[in-house]
Amino acid sequence: MDEQHPGREPSPARAPDEPEAPDPPVRPEPEAPAAPSAPEEPEAPAKPRLPDPPLG
Repeated sequence: MDEQHPGREPSPARAPDEPEAPDPPVRPEPEAPAAPSAPEEPEAPAKPRLPDPPLG
């Protein structure tokens, strides 16, 4: 009798949503390589700042 309830109808609707899930994960992939470069950026500006005071 539960099958007759409308609550089961939305179940099949989730099937089409599954293929969409893999789409979003593809975007984070390009961001991963950018993460390692982020920590390197702060290091570069830190070096030039040291020679700045002595030059003054």
